[in-house]
Amino acid sequence: MSSPPGLFTIFGLYMSSFPALSALGAASALLLFASTPSVAAARADGPSFNCQRATSDSEKAICANPELASLDRRIAARYTALRGQLEARAFRSLREDQEWFVASREETAIEDLADTLRSRLSFLNAIRLPPASGVVGNWRNAAGMITVTQEPSGGVTFEANAAAPVTGRWVCGASGDVIAAGQGRWNAVISDPVDDTITFERWGSLLVVVEPQTSREYCGLNGGLAGFYFPAAPEAQ
Repeated sequence: MSSPPGLFTIFGLYMSSFPALSALGAASALLLFASTPSVAAARADGPSFNCQRATSDSEKAICANPELASLDRRIAARYTALRGQLEARAFRSLREDQEWFVASREETAIEDLADTLRSRLSFLNAIRLPPASGVVGNWRNAAGMITVTQEPSGGVTFEANAAAPVTGRWVCGASGDVIAAGQGRWNAVISDPVDDTITFERWGSLLVVVEPQTSREYCGLNGGLAGFYFPAAPEAQ
């Protein structure tokens, strides 16, 4: 199956909201994903990366704070565990989502860094594999959640909420009905806050959202719901 129109274009648009990612550089961004014993052994009670190579403010803060270092280790451990459970295409999507998280982490004020790390750990821990077939369920990524519900009446409805991580530069909200449109494909007909239609597709473990080239009036400027979402446990009430 070819990539849905605009899927990775939209992801690139999201990433452009985080100038800190390019400032990090490839080597620094990869530190978050370090999982080899030689790196982890550098300091057993430290973060998942080598603090001697820490360059950004958030990395230095994580190295200096045992609580933040512990959260970083737990994030890295869960990320590594998921890497072994996801099919190749889904893991590539998770890696891009993790890169997005790194960028948002760099946008976070130091005093809010613990909350950002806890939120990321909660997201990774919420991923449930393998997912059920079909579209019904909870689906999450770094920006938000889509909940698709089988109603007692027999219909299927959805609610989607997303926002630019940390900064909240844009916010999306939409709800409506879900209608089957072929094998592994559904039309999500938005009725609130405006009338529009987006598409849900299943790609292995992922739910992929495709948006038409419209104004996306259900989102703020430069926002969008398009992208890949992972199967997740319901949020605690």
